[in-house]
Amino acid sequence: REKITSTEIVLAFPLDESLNAKTDNKFNIFAFLPVRNYGFRFIIQADFLLTSNREDLYKDREWNKNIRDNISKAFFSAIESFKNDESLKYSYYSYLPEENEISDSFFEIVTEGIYEVVKNNNSIFTEGNNWKYPKDTVFVDDLFRDVISNKDLISFFNKEYISNKIIAKKSILKKLGVSDLSKENLFEFLKNRSEER
Repeated sequence: REKITSTEIVLAFPLDESLNAKTDNKFNIFAFLPVRNYGFRFIIQADFLLTSNREDLYKDREWNKNIRDNISKAFFSAIESFKNDESLKYSYYSYLPEENEISDSFFEIVTEGIYEVVKNNNSIFTEGNNWKYPKDTVFVDDLFRDVISNKDLISFFNKEYISNKIIAKKSILKKLGVSDLSKENLFEFLKNRSEER
């Protein structure tokens, strides 16, 4: 935009009474006033250029594309705050859009960008109280945890269990790259253990 070289993107994340991520609603995007709902579970406020009736934003303007392409960076900045919050570090994953949840193709790139920044950073809290890349973590039911400890998982598979306090859908965790420990993994571990003895 003429004579304007920067702008601000503000994201607002609703909380429930327990101060966990509240994601049962989808919110409007704002350009100082509400524009319309595109399917996000958090609020996006930015200086978008809007159509004359204010019911949508221009999809072909570079200004709007640049704002859109930087929403994932703003989300990553928010993650750094979530990590220091005793509730959100377990529940922020629910803010991530699920497949086909975003209702406008213009914003699909935001979903891809958010998943990329979460995948490629230490963004999953583990049983060992560490922050790890999703690909280096595993989710399992309690049966596996009783057989293979977190310490064994690290030494044998070079992975850690995600914290059992994490509140997230399996579909989101899988899309991030968190793996599911299989029965084959369990048999492999038990076989290796018996051979060591």
